[in-house]
Amino acid sequence: MNNRAAGVLAALLVAVTAAGAVVFPENNNWLQKIRPEHPRMMLSSDNLPLVREQCRTIRKAEFDRLKKEVDALPVPAKVEVDPKLIKQKADGSLQAVKADQKSKLLFDRNPARAANQAAFVYLVTGDKKYARIAHDWLKESLKILEWSEKLQIWADWQGDSRINMILAYDWVCQELTPEERREIMLPILDYLSKSRNDGKGFFTFRRTISSPQSGNYGENSMLLFAGMAAYGDGIDDARAEEMLRYGVKLYVDMLNYRDKLSAGSGLLTSSTVTYSFGAYPYASFFFFHLWESAFGENVAGRWQQMCDFPNWFDYAAIDLDENCRFLSYGIGDLMHKKNRFAAFEIYTHLAQTVHFYGQIRPQRMARTWELLKRIPANYAKIWDMYPALSFALTRFDPTAVDQVQLGQAPQSRYFYNPDYGLLLARSGTGPDDTYTAFRFGGRTFQHQHYDELSFVIYKKGFLAMDSGTRCSTAQHHNYAAQTVAHNSILIHQKDEPIPDFWRPWGFKDDNVPVMCHGGQDNVKSGKAVALHSTDEFIYAAGDATGSYNKSKSREVIRQFVYLKPDTYVIFDRVESVRPDQQKEVLFHAQNEPVALGNRVWRFDNGGSLFIHSLLPDQAAPSIVGGPGREFWASGRNWLPEGGDKWDQEYQTTGKWRLEIADAAGRKRSEFLHVLHAAAPGGEDVKTVHGTTAGSVWVEVQLPDGKRWRVEFARRGPVNMAIRCMTADGKLMPVKACPAGIEPLP
Repeated sequence: MNNRAAGVLAALLVAVTAAGAVVFPENNNWLQKIRPEHPRMMLSSDNLPLVREQCRTIRKAEFDRLKKEVDALPVPAKVEVDPKLIKQKADGSLQAVKADQKSKLLFDRNPARAANQAAFVYLVTGDKKYARIAHDWLKESLKILEWSEKLQIWADWQGDSRINMILAYDWVCQELTPEERREIMLPILDYLSKSRNDGKGFFTFRRTISSPQSGNYGENSMLLFAGMAAYGDGIDDARAEEMLRYGVKLYVDMLNYRDKLSAGSGLLTSSTVTYSFGAYPYASFFFFHLWESAFGENVAGRWQQMCDFPNWFDYAAIDLDENCRFLSYGIGDLMHKKNRFAAFEIYTHLAQTVHFYGQIRPQRMARTWELLKRIPANYAKIWDMYPALSFALTRFDPTAVDQVQLGQAPQSRYFYNPDYGLLLARSGTGPDDTYTAFRFGGRTFQHQHYDELSFVIYKKGFLAMDSGTRCSTAQHHNYAAQTVAHNSILIHQKDEPIPDFWRPWGFKDDNVPVMCHGGQDNVKSGKAVALHSTDEFIYAAGDATGSYNKSKSREVIRQFVYLKPDTYVIFDRVESVRPDQQKEVLFHAQNEPVALGNRVWRFDNGGSLFIHSLLPDQAAPSIVGGPGREFWASGRNWLPEGGDKWDQEYQTTGKWRLEIADAAGRKRSEFLHVLHAAAPGGEDVKTVHGTTAGSVWVEVQLPDGKRWRVEFARRGPVNMAIRCMTADGKLMPVKACPAGIEPLP
């Protein structure tokens, strides 16, 4: 480490709290260490020699393509507004045709992108004509800000147009006169001052409002870029310094929050995977890039989240198809069309992980390289929203991916994140394997549903699933986010208010009162009771007593045992405040359940799920679903948008459910179920169960000949004991699983 970097480290990052969060000292010495010259944002005199060398070698074809685009830019630089996107109102003022229109898309080309490309070509070639081209396109890019303010619309969603223009300014700054610098940077500073949403700005139109607790790509996050670019340039040094200080604190707060929330799992801010695998990683990586270029040190090692991030993708994506669309469990705020979502940016995020952690955490990179190898060839490239990002990854060699041998990296038994109470487990990673999600102990709200103690099972298709969908109708609030839409537990209480959840933009309420359909009303009160595993089973237990209104909930505990590869034992202890508060457990299916007799049902959807309902003795099973009752709750059927053809688009919504209620009318109920996932035409398991004064037990004989015995405590401490007899008659020792979370993998 050079003296300059060491000074930065000592001045800025040495103070670490007991919780491990990096904090800044109160003195101002760290800002004195900033690189005084330009460029200093992503690219600098430290990495430019290697960038140029790679543009002549391993990234030559990519650079040649980019330079060709720049050479084809119109001269002089000019963008035209698309008249189809703007209309004139009666008073003569202009208005965007689309309510959610982004001003960067008003034009016949993206001027900020063009400026960024030209500025990068200048840095690589040294040819000053490209600096002039970049300057001309920078002037045009200011129209994005001008039209955003004029039409009162978003500039962009993630900030990419503004980031690209600010980076371009930094890269050609040395070739601009003081007046030219002011001509570009002052309007940017002015716009961001007005746009910030921390109480100091004054724009009131809809903008991206993000925070350190979410994607951190909102208006305030732009202040870091502007402050770093303008600091010390004599344009408005006081404002630039305030923005830089504010921005650094914002990003450090974000990184500390993400590290705490990830807890070593890699889950990035939200269990809703479209956010985690798309926009969210950029903020962490951008701070690492900017700090290294401006202060000369790779600080990624101070935070662990992005080193662990590949683990989250590895487990949360059931598979990845040839079009780089991953199959998701469907948890959280997702549209359940096919539960497939684009992962076009995942190669970019994995490559950045290697760039920042490959040298400081080399032992952790084996699985990341294997994931890179699995990306379909057409998508094995850096996403070009930021045109020069690929070239800044000098410590990532894309040619090394070809040398990776699959199946060599070690894997953990499961994925677990304690803040989201999310357990993911699987029998393997192939198309015939079984995949499982279980929610227990969630204690954060971000895009969470009222789904504590719910589960999802996938084998050749979704067999037990989250139902409903994220949509623009009342279903989103009144059904999809509620407990009734999940494979969880209901305790019914008359006239219980429905808990709140966010409503989609433009939603119009019909003002008809809606009551809660037996569900939970708190997403942050679940408790993780137990987590234990061996190579052959995984056991988890959660306490959701506090997730329900205290006027109806005395105890709600679910013990969930996954017997690999395909079988589940689920025991629920549920006590209501009054005996008339009916208790039910739910199982959601895409297609109509088939009753096999003797309290056994089969769900078919690609594979098959057999459900054995063993307790309560006085069970009252019912099947809800079919036309007009697909999403029945609170006395109504909550359909998504699409009219009569809604199900042509939403194909993984779980249109049926099996309800098992206790018909005995008592305060305390016990539910015991054995579930078995099988390939089409596959064999079911055999079960025997019984109860004693203190325990409930079940023996399950699997198709492979193994015979498992699982025993649960009926009251008091939440315990489970398990043993197995192998197919050849060998009896394994009993394993006791008391309360407690085992050391995480």
